[in-house]
Amino acid sequence: MPLPGVIAEAKPDVVALQEVDVHNSRSGKDLHQAEELAKRAGMKAFFAKGIDYGGGEYGIAVLSKYPVLETKRYALTTIAGTNGEPRALATMLVRLPDGKKVLLASTHLDAQRNDSNRIVQMREVTDILSKQPYPVIVAGDMNASAGGPVINQLDAHFSRTCNDCAPTIPVINPRRCIDFIAFTKGKFTVLSHEVIKETYASDHLPVKAVLQPQF
Repeated sequence: MPLPGVIAEAKPDVVALQEVDVHNSRSGKDLHQAEELAKRAGMKAFFAKGIDYGGGEYGIAVLSKYPVLETKRYALTTIAGTNGEPRALATMLVRLPDGKKVLLASTHLDAQRNDSNRIVQMREVTDILSKQPYPVIVAGDMNASAGGPVINQLDAHFSRTCNDCAPTIPVINPRRCIDFIAFTKGKFTVLSHEVIKETYASDHLPVKAVLQPQF
């Protein structure tokens, strides 16, 4: 099978993925989606499990064309009694061609209507990432819109690649933006930000940003 068009055409240096299947009955017991995508793109993958699913796993991932120095999975809190799925934060420390190091992160916050779990999870995400000794780029499906308490928490610690962000869901006639890329304040300049009109690969439209390091 060829590399999915959205990655092949975008030619990214790094990719944050959510809703990734690994060796489960839904996508194929022999398929590790993150590793297969990375292989076809000439990248390296790190997968972090959210839940067990279909005899395998389901979660998030980071792909990088740069050398990988370290990877970590952080479990995020799901409040007891809310019936929310366990969520995680995946981080990958990479070395850029000039020798500088950047920490990449991917997450997928709770999808329930109430913000309670998302607020707790975003606090944990920003606390973990704010303590890192390296500039951070974090991306993911936050299941929350700008202006609310979840994204306000993100904005208090990181800069987003968009302000008046174009909608990302649903893929047909999108109405809301809940997918964001953010970075350590003052460490990058945003050269471009776009929501790609690609309706096959996901039920969310992909987001692409070009960042220039300022460190």
